[in-house]
Amino acid sequence: MRSTKFNFRFQSYPNTIEEERRKRGWTQGTLAERAGISRTTIGKLEIWAAGGVPYREDMKTISDTTAQLIADALGVNAEELFEHYGAAAAKYKPRVKPFSTKAERDAAIIAALEPVKYTALKMSGALRNKNVWYEMEDIIAEAYNELVIVAEEAFTRGISAGASFEPYVCGAVKKRLLRLNRYHGQQCRKAELVSYEAYFPLHDPASSFNLEERVCLREECREAAKTLSPERRRDPYIAGLLEVVGI
Repeated sequence: MRSTKFNFRFQSYPNTIEEERRKRGWTQGTLAERAGISRTTIGKLEIWAAGGVPYREDMKTISDTTAQLIADALGVNAEELFEHYGAAAAKYKPRVKPFSTKAERDAAIIAALEPVKYTALKMSGALRNKNVWYEMEDIIAEAYNELVIVAEEAFTRGISAGASFEPYVCGAVKKRLLRLNRYHGQQCRKAELVSYEAYFPLHDPASSFNLEERVCLREECREAAKTLSPERRRDPYIAGLLEVVGI
């Protein structure tokens, strides 16, 4: 479970979670329940500490919030539990609130409308491509929505010390549009897979579909396609057939 409310992140291993847990005779489930996080998270942290390799780069780190929950459950300091906690905490600059009143927050939102719109226009290519096509009005609306969300979070939690609100929110808008781009790219890849399986369904013993026979037919089609002249291959009907069989 990744915490959405945290101050900083740091490398989660080496750590002594398993050692401290076994001292108390607890299972991973017991520790997870006491800490208020998932058992899977505890298991992964222990595996990585034992030399396991995280399969995603972003899973190598842990938030200070999650680290503190585990440390509190075990009754130890987070610095004792996680080797890199102390160094990360020393580098951390406390968040500051750029607005003291809601009126200041609202004024900052209005002042940031033009920079955010400009950012959305610059990043419009992320949502106007072969995978997805957003109207410009919708892209700007997404950017304005992110502006309001970031402003509210800045008002309640603050932003990094030394950061200016406008560049901060423009950066958040860029990330939001790129996340949408990745999401739609994933959806397109899933759609392509479904489309492919519509032509070549997975083998079902209860059906008359024969995978080996289908592979042989595809190979025969490939051999036959080699004998076609370039003009013949450009024929719309032939081109459609070749596309269906994936040649």
